[in-house]
Amino acid sequence: WLVLTLFTYPYVYLPVAARLSAMPTSLEENARLLGDTPGRAFRRVVLPQASSAIAAGSLLVFLYTVSDFGAVHLMRFETLTQTIFRTRLFDQDRSFTLALLLVALALAVVTAERRVARRSAPTEGISDRNALLVPLGRWKTAATGACALVLGLALVAPTVSLADWGLLPYLDGRAGTSLRLDWADVVGPTWSTIWISAVTAVVAVAVLLPVAYLLARHRSSVGGIANGVVVAGFAIPGLVVALSLIFWTLHASPFEFLIGSMPVLVFAYVVHFGAQALRTAQVAVTTVPQRMDDAARLLGAGRLRRVTTVDLPLMAPGLAAGAGLVMLSTMKELPATLLISPIGFRTLATEIWNTYEASFLAETAVLALVLVAISAVMTWLLVVRPGRFPA
Repeated sequence: WLVLTLFTYPYVYLPVAARLSAMPTSLEENARLLGDTPGRAFRRVVLPQASSAIAAGSLLVFLYTVSDFGAVHLMRFETLTQTIFRTRLFDQDRSFTLALLLVALALAVVTAERRVARRSAPTEGISDRNALLVPLGRWKTAATGACALVLGLALVAPTVSLADWGLLPYLDGRAGTSLRLDWADVVGPTWSTIWISAVTAVVAVAVLLPVAYLLARHRSSVGGIANGVVVAGFAIPGLVVALSLIFWTLHASPFEFLIGSMPVLVFAYVVHFGAQALRTAQVAVTTVPQRMDDAARLLGAGRLRRVTTVDLPLMAPGLAAGAGLVMLSTMKELPATLLISPIGFRTLATEIWNTYEASFLAETAVLALVLVAISAVMTWLLVVRPGRFPA
């Protein structure tokens, strides 16, 4: 559980951080003026306003955990996903039955989350000032230590271990052989990883933003069904998504030419990771004040112009957080990439898997360090930098 917690906490952190940065400072200031202590203001004002983002992030963590394969496989922990992978060839009926069980479990959790969300406090709109900063005082040391502990366990310790495997033996002369990697083995998969992740993120946000509008602004059964379908795709293991697409492309005669093509690969990524973009986009839509749309409508702006000039700039932090989550997930996706990608298409995830299977641990560590570095840069560009330099 510790590994998965350290691995999935960004799913909660990113939407909550985007929501807190956009929350009107007047809410907390009014609570303090009315005599609330900082702790009480947090419980009565901040926590209810952030509850939708917390629920969306927690749902993503749950869905990812029940469908994860890599971590539980390496740690020899028996889960439904492990059983699906083990029985995918010789007991396909059992494999698909367990996949349906995962989908049913995901739909039950989503239904419960939607009911709780309808009863939660309404969220206020975007603030016109920077987020309110509260001095930590005597808690500064403890808070800094807690953040340092999380970063140390989730980022520093794995990075040091990878460096010890892949770089340090060659830097200090302890390695007995040379690395079995050249620049082409690193640059090619790195570029493929970056561009396929960026394309998937853009497509996911563009496709699911209308669904987020439908869920946040309109109460309809169509929105609930669409939400369930998107979330079910995230609960299904990537292996099952890949096998399903292979089955349908093989048996749908007009679409046989799509077998092993980039559109099918991007579609598989969007199906599997679309819930990440949907939940953060839904939170972003709810934070846009309705009165701003009304004012733009009174001034003669059409629907498209209101979306491009009013809604999108205000939703940018939340949409960037969703795009960042999709990009990071796409970068490390393995089963779908192995099964659906065109012949010769290599990403860092597939190269890491291949070198690990060949017991080339030093090469595995080097490629993993490159993947960590790219993920850090993308996170800074999409999440940290927009938060530090608000418009």
